[in-house]
Amino acid sequence: MKIVFIDQLGCFASVVVAAICRDVLAEEINYRAFLNLPYFAAGENYQPGQLYYVGKDQRGNGFYTLAVGRHGNFITTVVWPEMLKISQGKEKILLCDVSCFNSVLLNFLEVLSRGKLRKISKYIWAYWFLRIKDS
Repeated sequence: MKIVFIDQLGCFASVVVAAICRDVLAEEINYRAFLNLPYFAAGENYQPGQLYYVGKDQRGNGFYTLAVGRHGNFITTVVWPEMLKISQGKEKILLCDVSCFNSVLLNFLEVLSRGKLRKISKYIWAYWFLRIKDS
């Protein structure tokens, strides 16, 4: 089975949730654990459309992240069901929207800066996910 996590930029919440599903993050998580995740705060991600393969779990499920911009709801409710009809279900693919875990203000910063502040903002993003984990 393939599992695709989607969020606005495809390199924040989707990468973190994929790492959790793959059991990559240890129980004692600090902000450096987020910074060391593959594709976390990938510098070239500031527009929708980028798909990343982030690995497999022990059961062989493949995990992907996809940047969808502000069109996540449209993709999950309209486009995705139609794509499944076309593909004729040869392999099971699950689409999960995890955009709700991203900070609206940080997303706004990323879009306005077009990813140019990513070297700094990745630390803020890591702190954001650390705070979510603790709450």
